Amino acid sequence: MDRYIRTIYNKANEMDRLLDELTLYWKIDTNRIPYTFNKINVREYFDDCVEEVGLDLESKNIELSYFNSVENDVLVIADAEQLKRVINNIVGNSIKYMDKPKGYISIRVKDVGDFVQVEIEDNGRGIAAKKICRQSLTGSSGRMHPGILPKEEVESVFPSYARSSKIMAERSGQTVNSDVVQ
Repeated sequence: MDRYIRTIYNKANEMDRLLDELTLYWKIDTNRIPYTFNKINVREYFDDCVEEVGLDLESKNIELSYFNSVENDVLVIADAEQLKRVINNIVGNSIKYMDKPKGYISIRVKDVGDFVQVEIEDNGRGIAAKKICRQSLTGSSGRMHPGILPKEEVESVFPSYARSSKIMAERSGQTVNSDVVQ
């Protein structure tokens, strides 16, 4: 009986996440996404995120490794909800495309001077070499680094990232950089 209740609970949570994601895509496409930037304590934020993600991974036979070398008092200005959505999306993709009987996901958070670097790695099949890219959007014009994937291919591999990066760049006029690696 517990197994069925757990399945119903997990499926209900999955449906809730899908509805949230569809709502977000609609907001992105109609330029109605609200960003709420606040100061976030990096250590506390990622400790909470990883604890939440870890609960889901246990039931899927995926081991989670977490390392956070950021000092306790480091703050960043970010939209906590959107950042959580990105982390959940990446981890969700790791789970979805895991092709090993015993999965492994590692999350590392590092202070590298002027910014905080977050690395998420898994032992899944990964992204085909031809689909590994680096995208840079500056202002409202999308600009790709030379020799890297065309914009259309980036958007086919990471559609929500491409849309939200473009909108953020248009709204803030700031440069948005992202390295996407295997």
